[in-house]
Amino acid sequence: MTTLRAALLAGLLALGSAAGAQDDGTDASIAEDFAGEWQIVPADGAPACAVRLGSGEVSGGWPAAARCEGSPAAATAAWSFADGLQLRDAGGAVLMAFEEDEGAVLSSPSVAAPAFYLVPAIPGFARLRQPGEWAGVWRIAGKASRSACVLRFGPPARVDGQHLGGSVTPVRCRSAALGRMDGWYLEGMDLMLTGPDDAQIAFSPDGAATHRSEDGRWQLAPGGTGR
Repeated sequence: MTTLRAALLAGLLALGSAAGAQDDGTDASIAEDFAGEWQIVPADGAPACAVRLGSGEVSGGWPAAARCEGSPAAATAAWSFADGLQLRDAGGAVLMAFEEDEGAVLSSPSVAAPAFYLVPAIPGFARLRQPGEWAGVWRIAGKASRSACVLRFGPPARVDGQHLGGSVTPVRCRSAALGRMDGWYLEGMDLMLTGPDDAQIAFSPDGAATHRSEDGRWQLAPGGTGR
């Protein structure tokens, strides 16, 4: 998720939760800002499913619909704010509750143990890549770069007692910033590249198999054999 989108989402969640605490009729303009296509992304790599959030008031909040066969959200009929964002059925019962983390990513059942993420719909994105699927060759291309930087990711292991990650070895790379990266790890839906002196670049999913850096400068994609 981009810094701008995260900041906007965090602000809207704060406003929505505060308004909801004061009055069940949360400002309709806030609901309109959230309205649109979203995705529920299982952390275990199962297929993501589509959720549409509406802005016209209904019992329990605002209308919502989910194309999530077999998911806890399958019977979604409404959504609301309550210490984050909740999906409800037609009777008002909470089906899924999402908390926001410090990066404004919505996680369920909790930030500490996310099993699902709720994110604005990403065109072409179908499932979250799992740790073992990151090992191999990756290409990073930039808008202003004439040639891609090719990096090899090592197999995943527990790197700090919390995250799964591995080593990064340049195959060929003319970018000084990317060429110094020597490690990777996963944080929620993001891939983090790390290097000396606390160097770090975050990549978020932006398509079926690609990831975009937080500043929009770089796109990460599978690189084949790396030859």
